[in-house]
Amino acid sequence: MDAARPRWPIIKDVLHRQALMDDMMERCGVDVLAVIRSDRVQSFAEARARCRLCLSERTCREWLLAPRGERVLPPDFCPNGSLFRLHLKATLGVTTAEPTLTARSSGIRGLP
Repeated sequence: MDAARPRWPIIKDVLHRQALMDDMMERCGVDVLAVIRSDRVQSFAEARARCRLCLSERTCREWLLAPRGERVLPPDFCPNGSLFRLHLKATLGVTTAEPTLTARSSGIRGLP
């Protein structure tokens, strides 16, 4: 195999990255439905793509495993941090008209 050819992600890697993003949204208190409804899934799909291409996977995993309070702001290294900050749940002082939902309870883990 030519070393210069790009390596396409395998499904296991894609699912692992999606789980990291789901865990990040849950840890930070992101209102998943607000992200999805903000522009008919476009932002959510782009966030998934940014997560798949992110070079901070190890840092992300370590950040998620570190003990913290129940809800924290998205970290600066996260390429989706600004999007997630826009859609924080009311528990962080941000009010939304949409019902809140966690990534895990939404059943959307398999979305691209």
